[in-house]
Amino acid sequence: MWRQRIEEFLRDGRFMVRVIAGAIVLTVAGIICVLLFSERTEKVEPQLTVLHSDDIGENEIMVDIKGDVVNPGVYTLPDGSRMKDAVEAAGGFLNEQEPSVNLAQKVQDGEMIVIGQNKVNLNTAEIQELKSLFGIGDVLAKRIVDYREENGGFYSIEEIMLIPGIGNGLFEKIKDLITV
Repeated sequence: MWRQRIEEFLRDGRFMVRVIAGAIVLTVAGIICVLLFSERTEKVEPQLTVLHSDDIGENEIMVDIKGDVVNPGVYTLPDGSRMKDAVEAAGGFLNEQEPSVNLAQKVQDGEMIVIGQNKVNLNTAEIQELKSLFGIGDVLAKRIVDYREENGGFYSIEEIMLIPGIGNGLFEKIKDLITV
């Protein structure tokens, strides 16, 4: 009995029209939902912001802090900042024992601060100690010692530029790390 009714219902043309109309309505409703509720994504080109030293404000300075600090690097600080501010910007001292540095000293724009590294004395340093300086290897360390012995020592740190292989560029990198 049920089977006969189902067969009659399926043969009736109105059923097929209803099925097709229902499918069309569901498809259109689906398309409308997708258009209305889907997130629109647009291709966005990433923008790279490059900061130059000229981008610092009137009341700011830049300092380069190196040595025994957690994060050595170049930092922008408010004008009038102290050494304590520069050390804090670099994450603090690397060692628990504070190096002998005047934390109350004002820092200047463009200043390079070296924390906790003892300066290398050009008149007393052995070859190994000289080699601890950036850019100084076996050859240059030997030339420094030879110059010192031949000339009775160094009278100024700038005198190191008289040694072949040590020019202005290398001197600028090590000048705050050396003494006489």
